[in-house]
Amino acid sequence: METRKVQKTNSPAFFLFSITITAAAFNCIWWLITSSNDTDKKMLLDDSTNLLLLLYTLSLAAGFFLTFNKLITHYWSLLAIMVSVLTSISLSRADWKIALLMLLFPVLIFITNFAVLGLKSFFGLIASAFMSGAVMPSILFYFKNGGLTQNSSTLLITITLIFAFFLAPIFIASGPLETSTGLIFGLALIINLSMKGMTHFFWINALLILLTWIFLAKLTLRQKYRLPIYSMMMLISGLLFFYQIQA
Repeated sequence: METRKVQKTNSPAFFLFSITITAAAFNCIWWLITSSNDTDKKMLLDDSTNLLLLLYTLSLAAGFFLTFNKLITHYWSLLAIMVSVLTSISLSRADWKIALLMLLFPVLIFITNFAVLGLKSFFGLIASAFMSGAVMPSILFYFKNGGLTQNSSTLLITITLIFAFFLAPIFIASGPLETSTGLIFGLALIINLSMKGMTHFFWINALLILLTWIFLAKLTLRQKYRLPIYSMMMLISGLLFFYQIQA
C-alpha cells in the first residue's frame, strides 16, 4: 500500500501572524491607553526599565496566546510565563506589593493550562479580563505615572470591558452562553464608551462592537482562527477608544 505524506495545515506564517496580532492587540491597548492625555502626571523611565516592561507585557501576551492556540502545544507557554516572572522580579525588587501584583497574571496564565481547574470558561474570562483590563494597566500606571489617579482609574473599567467582550469567544464555546455573554459585555462596553464623549470614534467603535457580536452569534469559527481574528477586532476597538479619549 502506498504511503502518502500528510500535509500540515498550520503553516509557520499563520502561526507568526496569529501570535503577532495577539501580542500587538494586548500591548497597544496597554501601552497606548496608559499613555493617553487622561492621565494626570508622567514619570520619565530609563531605557532599561522601559525595555523590561515591554518584555514583561510581550511575554504575557505571548503566554496567553500559546495557552489558547491550537497550532502548537500549549506547553510552550511555560517559556513565556518564565520570562514574565523573571522580568517582574527584576522590575519590582524594591516593592513586594508590585512584585505580587506583577506575578498575578503569569500565575493565572500558568494555571489556565490545567484543564482540571476549568479556567477556559466564563470564570476564566472574568479573571483574565480583570487581569488584562485592571491589573496590567495599573502596573503600567505605577511605573509611568507613579500610581493611579482619578482619571486613570476610570479607564480601567473601559479596558476591562474591552477585554471581556472580545475575549468571550476564546473562553466560551459557541452557543447561547457565548451569545448572551457577548451581548451583556457588548452593551456595557457601548454604554461605558458613550460616557467618554460621543465623537465619531465612539460611533465607529459602537458599530464595530455590534457587528462583532452579530458575527460572533451567527458564525462558528474553528478555535485556531478565533484568537487572531478577535484580537484584531479588539486592537481596532482599543485604537478607536484611544483616539476617542484623545479628541
